[in-house]
This record gives sequence, C-alpha cells and structure tokens, in this order.
Amino acid sequence: MTPVSYRSRLLGGLLLLSLGLAGAAAVLLFLAFEENEREEAQAWMQATVVQVAARIDPAWLASPAGRETLTGYLREAREALVREVDSALGQPLVERTIADLVVLVPEDRGATGRVIASLRENQVGLRHDMALPGKRSLGWRELSVEDSPSSDASGAFVRAYVPIRDSNGTPVAALRMDAAPGYFDELWLEAAIAALLVFLVTSLVSYGLTRRLSGQLARPVEAVVAGMDAVARGELDVKLTLPATMDELDALTRHFNRMVVDLRDRERMKRGVDAAAEVQRHLLPVACPGLRGYDIHGGARYCDEAGGDYFDFFRLAEGQPGERLALIIADVAGHGLGASLVMTSVRAMLQQGVRMQQESIFDVLQRVNRQLLHDRRTGTFVTAFAATIDPACHRFEWLSAGHDPGLLLRATGAVERLDATGIPLGVLESDIPPGEAFDLAPGDLLVVGTDGLSQVRNPAGEPLGLERIAALLRADGQCSAEDTWEAVMGLARAHQETDLQEDDMTLMVVRREN
Repeated sequence: MTPVSYRSRLLGGLLLLSLGLAGAAAVLLFLAFEENEREEAQAWMQATVVQVAARIDPAWLASPAGRETLTGYLREAREALVREVDSALGQPLVERTIADLVVLVPEDRGATGRVIASLRENQVGLRHDMALPGKRSLGWRELSVEDSPSSDASGAFVRAYVPIRDSNGTPVAALRMDAAPGYFDELWLEAAIAALLVFLVTSLVSYGLTRRLSGQLARPVEAVVAGMDAVARGELDVKLTLPATMDELDALTRHFNRMVVDLRDRERMKRGVDAAAEVQRHLLPVACPGLRGYDIHGGARYCDEAGGDYFDFFRLAEGQPGERLALIIADVAGHGLGASLVMTSVRAMLQQGVRMQQESIFDVLQRVNRQLLHDRRTGTFVTAFAATIDPACHRFEWLSAGHDPGLLLRATGAVERLDATGIPLGVLESDIPPGEAFDLAPGDLLVVGTDGLSQVRNPAGEPLGLERIAALLRADGQCSAEDTWEAVMGLARAHQETDLQEDDMTLMVVRREN
C-alpha cells in the first residue's frame, strides 16, 4: 500500500474544511434568499388582499345574486393577480399559484367563518377555524397573515386575511387570499442554482488557496524529513536553513540542527572508542601459551566497545633452569572507556616489570599497587589474581588482590575455593600476601574469572554464583580447557536470559593433563 504524504493529508484536510465552509455558505445563502422571498411574499399578499377587499361591495354578501357577482369578481381578481405576478417574474406561472380567494362571514362570535364565495365551488358552505395559538382571531378586525397554515388541506404557502367593512366601518366579512407553493418554485430554483454556483466558485478558490497554503505548511516538514533521511544515510553535514517563524517548526529546526551537531560529536567519539577498542583487542593475548603437560585457555567478552578486564601470560626465566609460566587476570572497577584506560596503564606496568626485568609477578603487583595509590586522580581500584606454574614440579603459587574466588576442581571431584588473600590494588599501601601454594595433580582443573561472570543476574535478580559454576565443572570436568571456557560462558548467558550484558566477563581455564 502506497503511503500518503504529509502534504497530501494536509491538502485533503484543508480541502474538506474549505468545502464544508463553502457548503455552509451556500446553504446560508439559500436560506437567506428563502426567508427574504417569504417576507416579500407576505408583504405583497398584505398589499394585494387589501386592494381586492376594498373593491368588494358589502351589499353582495346579502343575496344569492350578489354572491354570484362576488364570485365573478374573485375570478377576475385572481386572473389580474396572476398576470401581475407573471409580469413581475418575467415568465408565466400556472394558475394554481394563486390558490384561492375566499369570502367568509363570521359564525359563533367570530371563532369560525363560513365560506359564502370561493374560486373553488366545493369550498362554499364550509366552516373554518379562525383562531391562532394565543386565542388571536384572524381577519375580523385587522389585516392578518398566516405563514404555512395547517387549518385545512388547501396546501396554501401563505394565507392573508383582511376584514370587509360596511359603510359604517363595521366588519361584516373577511377576504382570504391563498398563495400556493408553486408561487415560489421558480424563485427557489434560481436560488438553488445561485447557491450551487457560489459553492462551485468558492470550492475552486478554496482549492487554489488550500493547495498553496498546504505547500507552505508542508514545505518545512518535508525539509526536516529530507534532513532526517540524509542523517539516516550517514550524512552528518546537513543543516536546515528554514525561515524563522517563532513557532513549533522553528523550534523543530533548531533542535534538528543541534541534534546533527551532537551526532557529529558522538560519531567522532565513537570512532575514538572504536579505535581504543581495536587497540585493546591487540593488548590481549592472541593465543594461549603452550606449556608441556597443560591445557590453557583464556578470553574476555566486554559489555561495551572497550572494557576494564584484562588477562595475560608471561614466561619467566624462559629457556633457563627454573622456567615458569606466570598468568594474571585483573578487573578494573567499572567498565567502558575509562576502565579501559586504567587497564591499559596496568598492563604497561606489568609488561615493563615482568618482561623487561624478569621480576616476580607478585613483586610487580606490589609496584602496581603503589603506582595506583600515587596517582589517586584515577579514583578507582583493581582486583587481580596472579599465579605462577612450575612445569617441572607442577607447583602452583598464587595471590588474589580482592579478586573473585577461583575454583580448583581436583581430579578426585573435590572443589576448592581460592579466596582473596588481600584487598584490591589502589586502596592501601600494603603488600598483598600470597595464598598457600599447592601442587597440581594430573586431571586437576583451575578456573578463575572476573565477577562479571559470577554476579551476572537473571530477570529475578538472582546472581549466577560460584556454586552453579562448580556444579558445571563437576559435570563437565574432562573437557578441554577451551570447551570448559565455552561451557561457563554459555552458562552465564543462559542464566542472564538476555543478550544485554551488564559487565565485562573474563575467564581463564588451566588444566593439568593426565
């Protein structure tokens, strides 16, 4: 279905409004014409019926012969009136337009009138009610006009009464004149045609005006829509330059231009964050080290483009007697670009201390602690788990600076926790004591992760917890280190029940092969 544009909808709405107004104007014109013609008809009837009544001799009322003369006079008067109306209108009308001329004499104290003469013979002798609402009598004392009478079935449109007086001025009868609806048919037709022409002309003028007005109203909106389309295509150099109107469209234009500027700033910031994330990805190990007799795997998943988790491996005294493998996993408080910058500085200090000077990983962590305390402007702290593995004797030495507990699954099925041995780095200037060293037996499995794993919460707010991870390790303890890493990460995603990750997740898996 083809969408209707805003301009078309606006034009349609304005056209409907203008057509409604044009129709209302035509109806009002027609009603005004009708009312005017009705008033003119009443005035003509009043003047005419008085003239006709003035020529009636009261003596005609007393005898049958006089009534015959009266009836003849009424016929002549009707013909004269029809000719007068035809001449006024410029066209002939049917005789029924002057429906009747009737002479009535009063009965029952004037409440009713009896017809003694009429253009219609069947009306002679009939009685008619001569009263209107409010007990006002018609025609006996003074001139009266009745609009759309309903006293009989004559179908009169306007009915006028006037008294017929004797030589003393006493009312002795009344003359009634009836005008039928046909009297105005031609006039109404002319009024209808005039109203239709007014409607058509007004509609055409309204169409032109509304088309122009809709264009003026829709043009700013269409400009904003075009600007939004350009922004959606990635064109962030768009700027609207609509005339200042000091209304909602003007405010929309200002907001749009500010939005585009903000988007450009955000785009520049995003490119910077993407560049930082790309750099950070290159700071993490590309591949896990090969250590004879061990299967090792590690990896990180950040919730933002960049994160504060870090893991790494170092070979100490490489190629010499007593060669060992050092491993470290760290978690900077928070996540995002700020945590990523702190993590980068921590990594630099570790690289300098371990790789260039071949110091103990534990001594390097003490130096990192002092450096973080010295630079208090960071306002952050770092948890870390560090360990060394001697492949000759399988000795495992470790310390934990406030880090999430590691899990050691023994080949026997027992699970041991490697809890923190000290507070996080960057809090107090004190050495972090090492944990109790132990030997790794064939089949032993060590898992160390950041709290983004163990503290991931389901929709009910329950954390995953180390117990669920330990249960998974018991059930899946003979898999490779990489498969174990994938299984723990999958457990965290399944527990979270959503793709929206709230914290960085990093995990390191070390297994001594059988």
